[in-house]
Order: sequence, then C-alpha cells, then structure tokens
Amino acid sequence: SGRRAADLLPGRDLWWDDAVAGDHDVPCEPVDAEHPLFVLYTAGATGKPKGVLHTTGGYCAGLLATMQAVFAAEPGGDVLFTYADPGWITGQSYTNYAPLLTGLATVLYEGVPDHPKPDRFWRIIARHRVSLFKIGAPGLRLAMRYGADWPRRFDLSSLRVVCSCAE
Repeated sequence: SGRRAADLLPGRDLWWDDAVAGDHDVPCEPVDAEHPLFVLYTAGATGKPKGVLHTTGGYCAGLLATMQAVFAAEPGGDVLFTYADPGWITGQSYTNYAPLLTGLATVLYEGVPDHPKPDRFWRIIARHRVSLFKIGAPGLRLAMRYGADWPRRFDLSSLRVVCSCAE
C-alpha cells in the first residue's frame, strides 16, 4: 500500500488512512457549564507560571457571542484566518475553538509571516479567500513595519472583517 516501515504500537498507533476510513459519527458528550474545558498557563505579572482554568459553558458562550457580534460569522460562507499563537488565549480561542463552535472553515498556518518574503499574510488571504482575519498586536506591528506595498500586490477583496486584539 506504499506505507513505510514505522514502529507502531498496536492498540495505540494507527495509520492516518485507516483512522479516517469509514463512518466516524461521534456523539457529543453532554457536560455541565462549569466542566473544565482547558487550562492555559500564563506567567502574568509575577513571572511564575500559573494555570488559568477555562470552563466549558462560560468560555464557549462568550466566544460564540463574540463571533456573532464582532465578526458576524457566517458558517458555510466565511473563512477565518487567525494569526495568533495558540499558547495565548486569543490564539487558542480563534484558531481552535471559534471554528468548532461556529462551523467556520479556518486556515491553519505555522511559521513566520515574513519568510521567505513579507507577503505571507496577504498570499494566504488571497489564495484561500479569507473573509475574517484576526491578528494579534505583534503580527499587526510586523505588517505595518513592511508597509502597504506588500498587501497591495494581492486581491484582498474577500476580506470582510479584520480584527486586532491584545495589548
């Protein structure tokens, strides 16, 4: 089947094509609103790591409300691209949970926005017809540093909402 040899542990490891073959209807697991969803660690002002527990109900309700009120997200129509580190709450929220909660298509990107050229944001937006672009302050400052000539080289007419956050 063209598979390479690998040390797979039976009962734990699967080939991707075997894992996605067939029907995988997985029902939702009902949980209470205060059920832990995830813990995100932060050093905060003290410089000492501490975990911040986010609960399912409040976090998901707040994020869904933001997607509706700020982005006016349209499942089946919008494409979300978030340039924010998933180690930060904004990256965790808009890269992972917002697309799952809203049913939006999302662009996942790993890397720096200025390699090999400072056109990575704009190339991704044009190629994937991104309509919702969420960018953290560090990414926005970097884009501003390179100036308006880079984005002008691309068709960015798909963009409907551009949002920055943090700091």
